[in-house]
Amino acid sequence: MCSITDQARGVARGARLATLIAHGRELAEDVTADLLDADAVADLAGQPVDAVATQVRDLLATADQVRAAAAALTGVVAAGVQARQLIEGTYASTARFLQVEAGLAEGSAKALVARAHDLRDTADTRVRDAWLGGELTDDKVRVLTVGLRDALTSQPIAERAESTRAALDLLLPQAPTWTVSDLKRAVARIRFVVDPDGVRRAELDAYTEQSLTWVRVGHFVRLQAFLDPESAAAVMTVLEQQVDTWRRDDDLAPEDRLPEGVDPDSAEGRRLMRTRTAHLRALALGEVMAGLLDRGEVGRHHGIRPHTVMNVDVRDLVAGLGGELTMPGQDEPVLLSTSTVRRILCDTGLSHVVVQPSGRGGETELASASGLPDLLRMEAVDVLYVGREVRTAPPRLRRALEARDRHCQAPGCRRHVRRCHAHHVQHWEHGGETTIANCLLLCERHHRAVHAEQLTVSLDPTRRPTESGYLQVHPPDRPARP
Repeated sequence: MCSITDQARGVARGARLATLIAHGRELAEDVTADLLDADAVADLAGQPVDAVATQVRDLLATADQVRAAAAALTGVVAAGVQARQLIEGTYASTARFLQVEAGLAEGSAKALVARAHDLRDTADTRVRDAWLGGELTDDKVRVLTVGLRDALTSQPIAERAESTRAALDLLLPQAPTWTVSDLKRAVARIRFVVDPDGVRRAELDAYTEQSLTWVRVGHFVRLQAFLDPESAAAVMTVLEQQVDTWRRDDDLAPEDRLPEGVDPDSAEGRRLMRTRTAHLRALALGEVMAGLLDRGEVGRHHGIRPHTVMNVDVRDLVAGLGGELTMPGQDEPVLLSTSTVRRILCDTGLSHVVVQPSGRGGETELASASGLPDLLRMEAVDVLYVGREVRTAPPRLRRALEARDRHCQAPGCRRHVRRCHAHHVQHWEHGGETTIANCLLLCERHHRAVHAEQLTVSLDPTRRPTESGYLQVHPPDRPARP
């Protein structure tokens, strides 16, 4: 039981702390008042940048010590709440009090309470003392508390306290001079020393539990992969190398470059670069996989190269009902629009499998279908017929197209010919021939745009089919306003 003297000492210390906090608040208000004054800000602009940078550093260090004090006091408040006391007679939760009275977000409030518990409940007070003493920043304290807890989670509970002390013996002397990234790496490596068995188990689990799943989301397919570090590094190395090659060769569509006038080092420039890089990685993944299929480098089954399968009913295609793309390992196909079907058919191998019987009204039904392609209708026979592969530009024609077009023919696009498809201006199923006069090279993006009718193709009658510019890509003509 406390003596009256101890109680008086406690009250005096509490009153002194309250006075200091109030004084600190006044000093902070003085600082912000100067920064709100336009003349003071103008004076700052005239100071050497190093002097202002020093003020920033000192202010952040002060703020860190204030956060440390707030965490310590939050621990006292949380202890009172655990003793079933209400804060201000209203709040039964410390986190809720911080949200309402201090304006913290729910996540920030819970994080502060968790930090307070970490610092209050541990027998080793060195982290708390270093934070309050200004030796460690808030971010470094988070790495040491949360990082070490996560790193040692596989250890028996009885051993964690001793392992934490051993880890702090190694980390604390260097932590003040390290960056946060340095400290994160050091914490991660500490586990190699204090919990080698747990590391080996985790690495084996990461390999055996790898997974790759997909789900259709609107017009997208979302891939979700959980890979061990080696597999992830291999995948990202291939994709980054492909993206770097495109950028080095300036083999990008205009939409994948930074807009003119945008500084790549600005916040907007960095944001756009992240977005465009993520997009290019997705393109690289598709092109790398498609290349493996085209070259037959993933093995054969019954002598047949692996390939993607698209099923198209002739009548559905004529009616504008599209087709279906088979997804390996899944029962349900993905529906494709008619424009997508025709784009895929522009420059791909095609096997006709005609199962519509003739002689029982079937041939008449097919013949009467409005706009049915003659080439497909003629192959409707009495028995199952599997036609030869057609459509794809043969090597000699492909070389001629590359020599004539040199790159994607969309305006402003310079994607290399190796990344382009041979587009049939008049669709093959409508009688269009696979000839140099009816084909031109378009990259994936602009091939899609043509089939989506966002771009159109016309010919220049003053040029020969072998001349550059014979086929020209441009926005569709819009009807004149009345």
